[in-house]
Amino acid sequence: AEVYNRSYNNTVPRVFDGKHLTLPGISAAYKPYDHQKRVAWRIIQRGNTYVAHAVGAGKTLEMVVAGMEQRRLGLIKKLSYVVPNHMLQQFAREFMQAYPTAKILVADEKEFHTDNRRKFVSKAALSDLDALIITQSAFKLIDMRPEFKDTIIERFLDEMHTLNLILKARQLGFSTLIQMMALDTCLFHGNTNAGVIAQDI
Repeated sequence: AEVYNRSYNNTVPRVFDGKHLTLPGISAAYKPYDHQKRVAWRIIQRGNTYVAHAVGAGKTLEMVVAGMEQRRLGLIKKLSYVVPNHMLQQFAREFMQAYPTAKILVADEKEFHTDNRRKFVSKAALSDLDALIITQSAFKLIDMRPEFKDTIIERFLDEMHTLNLILKARQLGFSTLIQMMALDTCLFHGNTNAGVIAQDI
């Protein structure tokens, strides 16, 4: 049991508690539940979070609160919410109910029609908005420069390579840099043999 606990059972998941959040600017009609504040705080702390609550648990409010707090704290400059096509009006309505004084721009069909698309993107880029709300299908129509896209993909693949290597090393009980480098060579470079002579000295 001691070897197992030292090798595998040695990570304690972080607990996020958002009870301290005061949420300036939120409507007096809203009093977020503790679980909603926890999710908002987790998003603020981590930057990315998978929110998988059941329908009706308040995911929209959690995302809106987290985004507005990140903007208020200066962690992000402009919020962008990409929502399913059928959810655009509902999301925008709930956003404005929660934060009535927020400046938002909604990419509806009229605003994002072919003729208006360039004007809309310019307005979104140049305006001092609290949030931009756009549908998935409209978001796909906004493309990046190819060199920027290639850089992002390369960075993502490098990160995935490192995470895969760390995961495999932990599964095998490897903990030193030399062991991880040998493992990297064996796993990702063909026709190479390597081994660990002594794990514990």
